[in-house]
Amino acid sequence: MLMKNFFSLLLITTFTSLSLPIHSHAEENYVPSWLRAKYNAYSIFEDMPADHPYYQYAVDLFRQGVINGYGGAGRSMGPDNQILRAEVTKVLAFASELTIATQLSESSFTDVSPDDWFFPFVENMYRFDMINGYGDGTFGPANPVTFGQTLKLVTVVMGLSENMNTTGDNWATPYYDFLIAKNIIPSEMRDKDFNETMTRAEVFALVSRALTMKDSGTATFTHTIKVDIPEFEIKNLTARSTMLTDSSVWLSDLSNSNAGYYYDYKHDNHIVFAHSSVWDGDSAEPIFKPILERGMDERDFFTLTINGTEKIYHVLSMEMIHPREVEKVLDADPEVDAILFTCGMNYNTERWLVKATEVKN
Repeated sequence: MLMKNFFSLLLITTFTSLSLPIHSHAEENYVPSWLRAKYNAYSIFEDMPADHPYYQYAVDLFRQGVINGYGGAGRSMGPDNQILRAEVTKVLAFASELTIATQLSESSFTDVSPDDWFFPFVENMYRFDMINGYGDGTFGPANPVTFGQTLKLVTVVMGLSENMNTTGDNWATPYYDFLIAKNIIPSEMRDKDFNETMTRAEVFALVSRALTMKDSGTATFTHTIKVDIPEFEIKNLTARSTMLTDSSVWLSDLSNSNAGYYYDYKHDNHIVFAHSSVWDGDSAEPIFKPILERGMDERDFFTLTINGTEKIYHVLSMEMIHPREVEKVLDADPEVDAILFTCGMNYNTERWLVKATEVKN
């Protein structure tokens, strides 16, 4: 999924402001000034550049309130720091939306005190049979978490599977195989030894992918779909999974894939983003330009291939909105099942929505 050149996972916003405040110092190390000026594209973290392979996952969890950083502003992520068992319990507690009982006063582990900041997370997860400690009655909160331990924690705490046969040569193998089948483990992590310790960013990646799959209701984590619009000679276009917030749309790796994809699970809408105008030479191909030149209406159809399943959509309407009206891309109309989203020829003032309904068999 993740490209390894400079633009890998550079999240480029198509709007004039971000929904989170941005720190100005040290940003020269993250995104070139010409990109910042054109797209207002910054890393929102002081120590995690926008081309870090797991940046997108950290941003996703941060915006959902699952993780926070160090310091008063919480903008230092320590992405390559080892993550401790105590820290992982907090991340997973927030990601799984576990109800935390705060009235607990006794610890089930000899090395976890009720006065410890992580006590509520560890104790509640233990009482819900989500985690366990070592055979000597300790939990090891200050121990670095291993890859194998993380695979089990993500599987169990996120409620992905409750029945796992761990009687083989290595207890972690079934969890690994299960998460591989679900596409939860990124390609960069698949050769990692079960006993290797995890970084904060690696845990963020696993948790974010699991959370995305669970929230979307899909059988696997989907990070790409295929788009075909025969009328405009758009064939087999790869759209990479990205994210959407109330005030900004982020497009992932446009210089390579040219399109982003977001599944609005609340309204069961599939949203595809791509440019229609050339913003910076060849950095983003104007793949949807033909749509603006001719327009789309009830005569038109397009196809999305998701998890190997091809779905045909019939266009309902095409409308122009202002960048500040981005919330209209979250369409609650039950007739709307897919939206093509693009900038206009005047990218400062125009956005276009092509709304469509799925053609049922």
